Amino acid sequence: MKKITKIIAISLAVLVLVGLVAYRIWFYNPYEDELRLDPRSVFSEESLPQDILIRNAALIDVVEGRVVPNTHIHIRDDSIAGIYQDELPDTLEYNTEYDAQGKYVMPGLIDVHTHLAMHPQLLAGIIKDRDSLVTRVALEQFVRYGVTTILTLGGGGANDEEVAELKGREQRNAIVSPLLFSTGDCITAPGSHPITTIMRLSEGTDPERLHRAGVSVIAEGEDPESIIMKKKRLGLDGVKVIFESGPPPWYPNPRLSVETAGRIVERANQQGLPVYVHANAYREFSDAVSLGNIRGIMHGVIDSLVDDHRLFKSMKDNDIWYVPTLSVLYGFQSVRNQDRLEDEYLHAGVSPRALKSLANPIFKFGFGQALNKVDLPLGLDISMKNLARINAEGIRVAMGTDACTPFTFPGYGAHIEMELMTQAGLSNEEVLRIATVNGSEFLGVNDLVGTLEPGKLANMLILEENPLEDIRHTRSIKKVVLKGRMIDLTVLSDSHK
Repeated sequence: MKKITKIIAISLAVLVLVGLVAYRIWFYNPYEDELRLDPRSVFSEESLPQDILIRNAALIDVVEGRVVPNTHIHIRDDSIAGIYQDELPDTLEYNTEYDAQGKYVMPGLIDVHTHLAMHPQLLAGIIKDRDSLVTRVALEQFVRYGVTTILTLGGGGANDEEVAELKGREQRNAIVSPLLFSTGDCITAPGSHPITTIMRLSEGTDPERLHRAGVSVIAEGEDPESIIMKKKRLGLDGVKVIFESGPPPWYPNPRLSVETAGRIVERANQQGLPVYVHANAYREFSDAVSLGNIRGIMHGVIDSLVDDHRLFKSMKDNDIWYVPTLSVLYGFQSVRNQDRLEDEYLHAGVSPRALKSLANPIFKFGFGQALNKVDLPLGLDISMKNLARINAEGIRVAMGTDACTPFTFPGYGAHIEMELMTQAGLSNEEVLRIATVNGSEFLGVNDLVGTLEPGKLANMLILEENPLEDIRHTRSIKKVVLKGRMIDLTVLSDSHK
């Protein structure tokens, strides 16, 4: 008996040891979220000379798609005070200069479809002390990859109150963040996306729990006025409507009716809040266009080719923008193609904790099983062809990535998105325009950012190589200028080479 007991005890000890080793190898994440930039240092008085001159740069004119050589940019406080070519005025005074000889300067990138820190706990509405750090890491990461303006569209750590607080901190320079615009909670139907899909919650989940995760629910016939007025009161920048009966592989799911969505649009327009409509499939895309006075369709059509001149005309007549998120479909393919996660430029700037979490075998198995039902390469191909057609029709396009969905990394995803746009047939000039000036016009802040002109905010990138020659040269960031402060990014620049 003692012998049997001893054998059982040894066996259990071995199993425990094997389990601990397996956990350490497959599940344990040794990394912690951490900030690489200290806002007190970035925005200190010492980091903001009264006058700074960037001398001898090759300026990328994103409107005309050309290089303006031998350009000098004078920054005063957080804005561009003057731009000069060849000769400088004799009376110009400055106390700091940066010689950009042989380098290229362009406006900071603008991503108009982002989320913040969409890890599983946040999606499910489980709020922990470390969540604010996760969100600040994501915001900082955008900046380090050259994205200096974003629109975040609810879900995952950015509900109405949270993002209003973040916007205040960004404006006070209390965090290192892009210029931050947000809709707060996205609005969806009971049991619709993202509740029963990526959040894996029931249709009857407590509304307060959903709100903690950045989601508001509206039932058929319900007046959305209180939801809209709250956003207006908090100083938010628009309304996101989920118009989705999927997405694959969860199709079909409930969806807002055209009538209910129309009431949301009407109430939002009354308050001067633009409406951004999430749509993936052709039917939802068509219904979204029929709503009329909306600002943009986010994601774009992935299930069939769009070839309807009436839709195109309606989009142009109502000034409805198109914001595809090609990088999402590209990123999802990383589940099967792990080589995409070996990019040095990715590892140079993305949180190691985020990368390690995606290697979790349970996550990879579950996520991979769901994606097995979706033909991702076909969906990406259709999406790229639709982008090319819609762009050719003269419908305005802005850049969005759906950052913080799995495998779509804040900031890094913008460079993937631009590269995919060129693969879809758009020229480097068009893509740079879409990623800068178009984004500013889409957000209605083209008097502030989007191009490099006197009086605008000094948000810009200093590059080692010319992105008009190769769009991948946007990766060659030497420095990011954020609100007039120069942030050295030699590590990212070196990883590009």
